[in-house]
Amino acid sequence: MRTIGVILMVFVAAYFLVQLVNFVILYAHMDESLPVIEFIRGMSVVPIMITFSQGFYVYWWRSREYRAVFKQQLKMVFRCVRWEQHTPNMITSSRGAFPVSHVY
Repeated sequence: MRTIGVILMVFVAAYFLVQLVNFVILYAHMDESLPVIEFIRGMSVVPIMITFSQGFYVYWWRSREYRAVFKQQLKMVFRCVRWEQHTPNMITSSRGAFPVSHVY
């Protein structure tokens, strides 16, 4: 499955989960002042936050190019961590190929 498909699936699943929770609370005529209902409503933002933060993890999982660039950025931030040595990755485009270390 393509990266956009994974992102869309997570987005749609989170949307329907939140809508289902709100639908059950609204149409089951539950007392909305109960602490449990307030907690559930408050926690219904968690799937939405997952949707907004999923990009990094999905791109890390699905794309070799993004993974290489993310590793380069992490190496700049965490200089004290020892990273494995490997041959440089190359990115190809219509203009040619160049090492990932030159991507900003």
